[in-house]
Amino acid sequence: MPRLRFRAKKPHERLKIGYMGSCFGEHPLGFALGDALGEHSRSQFEVYCYAFNASDGSSLRRRMEGAVEHFKDVSALSDVDACRV
Repeated sequence: MPRLRFRAKKPHERLKIGYMGSCFGEHPLGFALGDALGEHSRSQFEVYCYAFNASDGSSLRRRMEGAVEHFKDVSALSDVDACRV
């Protein structure tokens, strides 16, 4: 896999934040994360979520999906394919 390259954020750009895990839904961490996701200022942050668990159909999962700009369910992908998303 090629090395990752990073560049400094320009002053006018929003900081990109990524969350990944299998707690997007009715899970102990999911309850805490569900509240935190909506607290990011969209003018300052661009939030990405990568869910390793399929949707449990809960209202909490739907709230999480709606709280961020980019929510990707990668539960059906291999690890390599998930890295490419």
